[in-house]
Amino acid sequence: MRRARIENSYAWRQVISNAGKNLSSDGKAPLIAAVQSFSDFISSLPINREDQALFTACAINDWADEAVEGKIFFEGESAQFTAHDYSQLPTSNLSLVRKSRCDFKGVNCNTSNCLSMSDFINKSSRSSSRKAASKLYIDGELTITFSDSEFTLTPEDYIGLFRISRAAYFDTEPTGPNSWSYHFAENTLDMRIKGKRYKPYKIRIDLVKDDSASESKYIVTGIEVESNNVIAAI
Repeated sequence: MRRARIENSYAWRQVISNAGKNLSSDGKAPLIAAVQSFSDFISSLPINREDQALFTACAINDWADEAVEGKIFFEGESAQFTAHDYSQLPTSNLSLVRKSRCDFKGVNCNTSNCLSMSDFINKSSRSSSRKAASKLYIDGELTITFSDSEFTLTPEDYIGLFRISRAAYFDTEPTGPNSWSYHFAENTLDMRIKGKRYKPYKIRIDLVKDDSASESKYIVTGIEVESNNVIAAI
């Protein structure tokens, strides 16, 4: 911290530490707000982006360690500060902090396809981020499949009607040389479409690598809700 000339680091430490200690009574929102402000501040410092990412990650780990470790609960649910929360910050670089002492719990991504899926999930949490995700990961339309029906979302539908609001943990299944399926167990992907919540169900998201353009990109081709009883939000 001294190397980055953060003269008021003690004040930042107190703010973040207090928010972490009050998780059981106040929930995670005050901590998220505190680290967001801290990240905004770090982004203004005359240091490179790699150091900004590490400073941010290590400060959260050091000052709100119980939140990072998931030891505190709020209203019956873990108030853990996860890799998903860190990746939302302007100074984050999840691939840089992976396997360091300042890492966060969450999906352990070490490949570009896994990082793309994690980025799609993270960007699906807010409408402003979904605009960017629709250009990056949706090619024309997104197909949502159920046991006996399906419907499609246009990029505009995805931005306005689709949401993932919680950190998600998945298993990766390679389905071809340039395609993967990501499997989410029950209660791990808090996905909503047109207001209907699909968190209780198993969900699979399919991703392909498109090398046809001058610069390769990853496309989310479909989402399947794996249940015989679910009613689609058509």
